[in-house]
Amino acid sequence: MLKEIESWARKAGQLQLDNFQKNIEINSKDRKIDLVTEVDKKSEKILVEEISSAYPEHSIIAEEGSNKSNDSRYRWIIDPLDGTVNYVHGFPIFAISLALYKDEQPEYGLIYLPYFDDIYSAQRGKGSYYNDKRIRVNEEYNVKDGIIATGFPYSHQESNEALELFNKILPEAGGIRRTGAAAYDLCQVASGVFSGFWEIELNLWDIAAGILIIEEAGGIITDFNGKTLRTNSEQVIAGSQKVNKKLRELLNK
Repeated sequence: MLKEIESWARKAGQLQLDNFQKNIEINSKDRKIDLVTEVDKKSEKILVEEISSAYPEHSIIAEEGSNKSNDSRYRWIIDPLDGTVNYVHGFPIFAISLALYKDEQPEYGLIYLPYFDDIYSAQRGKGSYYNDKRIRVNEEYNVKDGIIATGFPYSHQESNEALELFNKILPEAGGIRRTGAAAYDLCQVASGVFSGFWEIELNLWDIAAGILIIEEAGGIITDFNGKTLRTNSEQVIAGSQKVNKKLRELLNK
């Protein structure tokens, strides 16, 4: 099934590459900086059509609203273009994220970065992979000597909460990175490049595939209270057991 999912992601990814750094139609959602493009919508259409053709009985939740509700135990969660702001500005870190849930458990997750032609994937009980290489979270680094990734919600112009949390981590971290694509950040944690990740006000489609990729890479992904994430995405902390615990301690001060 991962090969099948990969083929869908590559099809949508080619559309994104064909339109990257070109004049495209751009609109905003409920906030001016929360952007959506014609490429987001066309990418989602490709993915939804492929899933619906292969698995017509499955439910679908997709960022741009191409939802389908059935009584099936199987549910696809799609982010057709994570990092839309990056994409619009010509910054090449953007991703396609696809996850298949059975009941409340992620069974398959795949994140594709079209510009780099990189695939991160996981199947429950089978491990996580970067292209064809097995990946693991870094168990050695901690917060003070590793790179911690984060992001800022679209509400950052209206609320100081994200900045307050940032200021709790900054003095304690070896380094902080903000790439603008949560799916990509979670892949870097799973690969052992980043030691950890935290963010607030994410949506399920931002992290659904990343949840499984993190867990199958030996990490954990929880809310700020340490509850394992499945459908809740308002608070996210990912990393090794050690890093997750330390980030929770710092963020809950």
